[in-house]
Amino acid sequence: MSNQCPFCDEEGADKGLRASSPEVHHICCSVCGEFEYSPVLLRGLSGDERAKYRVLLQIRKLRRLGRLCLLETVPKKLNGLMFNVVDKISFLKQWPSGSHFFDEILLNLSFLEPVPGKTIRFETDARDGHSRPWAYALYDLDRKGAQKFSVEALCDAGFLKQSGSHYMITAKGWERIESLRTKESGTAFVAMWFDDSTKPLKREIEKAVAGAGYRAEALTVDEVEHNEYIMDKVINLINDARFVIADFTCIEEGEVINGKVKGGSRGGVYFEAGYAKGQNKQVILTCRNDEDSKSRRHFDIEQINTIFWEDSDGGVKAGGLLFADVLKNRIIQTIGQGPYDAN
Repeated sequence: MSNQCPFCDEEGADKGLRASSPEVHHICCSVCGEFEYSPVLLRGLSGDERAKYRVLLQIRKLRRLGRLCLLETVPKKLNGLMFNVVDKISFLKQWPSGSHFFDEILLNLSFLEPVPGKTIRFETDARDGHSRPWAYALYDLDRKGAQKFSVEALCDAGFLKQSGSHYMITAKGWERIESLRTKESGTAFVAMWFDDSTKPLKREIEKAVAGAGYRAEALTVDEVEHNEYIMDKVINLINDARFVIADFTCIEEGEVINGKVKGGSRGGVYFEAGYAKGQNKQVILTCRNDEDSKSRRHFDIEQINTIFWEDSDGGVKAGGLLFADVLKNRIIQTIGQGPYDAN
């Protein structure tokens, strides 16, 4: 068996490390980072798709976004995988387009050189540089002229300043980077039932979100002052959130109010999670580990990796561990460390 990285061909990347499932290989590549993948996935990739996988993995490594498990499709049972499982379609959707493309390049460059005033050297005429940081920061697919066009566009916008083959992010560029980080990386939206039985869970979610470096304030609509139609506010909060946590716990059914039964499954969680997925946002699923909650989950979400929790005398736990620690680890590994001080 080859010990090369399946995407950049670096020798020695497959060190025979133990994987989280017999169906996948565990790779530690100095170029593409640490990830797991299924050989079935590789057989279905075109040359262009393979190149995009290589660049996206290199960018994840640059941004320190943590380990992934890359599959062709997500199976119904995940064999206990505890980190981010991503199918082919979802992963390739991460490739930016339109004006978002240049924003993502600017963010990449800020990770490549995080010190204002320092320069980055681009060799935009090089044809053998797919493993060079500046190349994948530009989403380079070895297409002639693409690198130069991207750099010139950022210079024309005033975000980069050129000095020979060296470039520097301008003050305007850093302002843009700060606005992008604040908008895209600062908050989380939580979709769940809000009643006395789920208050312990809500506290632990807030603790996990804050511990991962994201804002724990204004997580839920019931905490936000507003004069809008409630679903308009929900949509706005999801649009502004970096990611969504959706809890599919069922609560005890109670009285009928205005012709509707209070309790049971919360349909709004499905709507909010589905809308977030449609906006290409990461959604972390949780659910109380009881037969009623688990049996009422729709089959569309049963195949998705879910954190199951229990409320006991020792606090809210997941798989015998503190739920807040498990969720915090999932956030950091799949979304990345947030921009705010963890507490």
